[in-house]
Amino acid sequence: SGVRPDKTNIEIRFHNDNAYNNTPPDYVGLLAIRAAAAGGRSRVVSFHTAHNRFAARHPELLPRFYEPFWFDRQREFFPGESPVFAAPVFERAGELKARFSAHQIRGGYALKGEPIDNRGAAAVEALLRLFEEEDLAVDFDLEPGEMQFVDNRAVGHSRTAFVDDPDPLRRRRLVRLWL
Repeated sequence: SGVRPDKTNIEIRFHNDNAYNNTPPDYVGLLAIRAAAAGGRSRVVSFHTAHNRFAARHPELLPRFYEPFWFDRQREFFPGESPVFAAPVFERAGELKARFSAHQIRGGYALKGEPIDNRGAAAVEALLRLFEEEDLAVDFDLEPGEMQFVDNRAVGHSRTAFVDDPDPLRRRRLVRLWL
């Protein structure tokens, strides 16, 4: 699609930054410059906790997350490279690491021109439902001047939809840092 959700005011579900490329950043920082007029609440979730809860509730679907999914690379690739990237959602490289974005997974299969397999679709939908459980995530407002840092492959982050101020000089503004 080429339209990154972070460039819009829509809700962004739990994800890792740059999950759709070979080397996502280890850490993601956000600095709040200005808050939205309404909404834009931040959320974080431990992918380790989500993995363990998912394993307890859906042991038949968990192995699918260790197999590759297609991710839409959001037009962030060099000429001649593929617009999609294949990788598993979970992998163990010493410790558990996650790579998830329902938006980019759906886009990846659309770009491939093929439907996601039934097990993959069921696993993604079950994980999205699990993310909605109130005791799994921490919600907070990132106020101007505050910073958030997350271990990108261990902690998922999201934000609610927001309404911006009509004045361009008062619109929501966050600055991202990838390390």
